[in-house]
Amino acid sequence: MSMTEPNDTDKYVARLALPGRPVVFRGEYAAVTAMLGTDNALTADIRRPGGGVDYRVFPGTSGFLAAIAECASIAAHGPVAPVCRSDGNVRCGHIQYGPLPDNADSGLPVSVAAAARKAADDLFQALSPAMATASPAPGVSALWDMVKMLSAVSGGLDFSDVPEAERHRAHWAEAASLASGISRKSLKIVAAGMTPQQASAWLVENDGSGVWQKVTAYRGILEMIPPDHDETARILTVTFDLIWHYLPGQPVNPPAVTSDQGPAPEPRPHTASTVLRAGRAVMELAAVLGELVIEPGGDGIPLCGRPGEEVTCEVCKRTVGADIARVVEARPPSSGQTRVCSVVCARAASAGDHKE
Repeated sequence: MSMTEPNDTDKYVARLALPGRPVVFRGEYAAVTAMLGTDNALTADIRRPGGGVDYRVFPGTSGFLAAIAECASIAAHGPVAPVCRSDGNVRCGHIQYGPLPDNADSGLPVSVAAAARKAADDLFQALSPAMATASPAPGVSALWDMVKMLSAVSGGLDFSDVPEAERHRAHWAEAASLASGISRKSLKIVAAGMTPQQASAWLVENDGSGVWQKVTAYRGILEMIPPDHDETARILTVTFDLIWHYLPGQPVNPPAVTSDQGPAPEPRPHTASTVLRAGRAVMELAAVLGELVIEPGGDGIPLCGRPGEEVTCEVCKRTVGADIARVVEARPPSSGQTRVCSVVCARAASAGDHKE
């Protein structure tokens, strides 16, 4: 790693002395993006080449030059090594410097990016003590990912290794990846204390499928490429059904798995968390596919009445508006037409998976 001339170093340090003007310390360990806040605290976003991200905050009382020296040392040698001051005993000389553009290539207006960055800094400082514990609370961990997401789109992360024409996409792709993690952690919190059957019922009750105009899904067949595909060339076919079918004692069944090469893995039972997370993922997939395959007009299933009237579902006994309920053909134990409140109840009536 080549060293930067001292006068260049001073130029970047002078930039850092201005609030809201980020500078990147690039070293063998990480790219460390440092920026001074309006409260004179220096925040550091540490981005490893493999994709790992960490954060540090140096309060104004810690000393501006000492904080810069530590940021530079972390970039070159990591956070565990002693602080390196090889560049004239001032700071580490095994790094390169580089400022980020003020808009950080995210496409956000400067004022919006600054507000997002401030929100990230405030949350970071509030969460840091809790995140320093051995086992941060799930909610704190989810908020920590929100800090990372705000940083990704507001100038807190270094994407200088990405071609300039692709940086806009890189900022928002990072945000999308972090948003997925927030969803996963949030649903684990929702699942706490639930059985898989309770999670299935919650999924049906809260996913909005009672509104027929919304596309949803709960079961299907998925061809899965496993991590060992390069060695085994196998493709796994996974058949899943996330719905508890209203029958006493019937569990949410684990997925069935077959393999086109060798023995198939043995699937494990569902937990409440896996029911909710899989359900959310399948419904999001259905919503996207629905944009391609669902007719733009009504669903073609007869209504039970006009707005203002109410109908009791003959499957789950829930009362809904007559303009939401539908009439479907049912199998035994019912016969003829059955009034239902949702897609799930329509399927149960059509399959006979319900009690009178």
